Amino acid sequence: LPAAMRGVVRAIGLVVCLAEMAAGFVMPGRMGLLQCKRHVNKVCSQIRMSRWSSPTWRWGYSQGDAHDMAFQLRRKLIDEPSRMDWLKHLVNGQNVEWEEVKVVLGLLWQRANREGWEGSEYYNAILNNMVEARYEGSQDSDKLLLADMEQGLHQISASQDLEVLMEVLGQADGDVSSHDFDRRLVALRVFMGFDFVKNGI
Repeated sequence: LPAAMRGVVRAIGLVVCLAEMAAGFVMPGRMGLLQCKRHVNKVCSQIRMSRWSSPTWRWGYSQGDAHDMAFQLRRKLIDEPSRMDWLKHLVNGQNVEWEEVKVVLGLLWQRANREGWEGSEYYNAILNNMVEARYEGSQDSDKLLLADMEQGLHQISASQDLEVLMEVLGQADGDVSSHDFDRRLVALRVFMGFDFVKNGI
């Protein structure tokens, strides 16, 4: 979401929380404020989950939310050290949201298809599904994305740098049995398969 829109969403969420406090649904004090913060984050998360189905997303166009976010991510991931650090955050689940990962994957697959990299045709088909919002709306849809990405790994895994892969995996933290960790691990293998650290997006 644009910064201005995020501010509006958070303001609305705060108003709702204060109203719930006044009505006695939320405790006042520190715990109440913590509950408010979680509520606002949940609202923002729900909006982010609908990003690919939003009429303002417009993937592939020179104007739209997708173009704005792509510009920001290309600046963020401008060199090899920044991409390596980003992968480490991807694995440990800190400072890299899954929706951001999907956009970076989309940019990577878009470039791979444009330049004819090995395995790009398969993953470009996944990107087309993402653009059509086939992986949005539920955890089952998200699991389908995970399965589709995993199915194509044999087409790109030969180019993985195992030394870099092990360095990144050394940053793994949290619940390694969770769905979120599974999808981040598969995404990491896709990034490594396309030599993301070296090639960028």
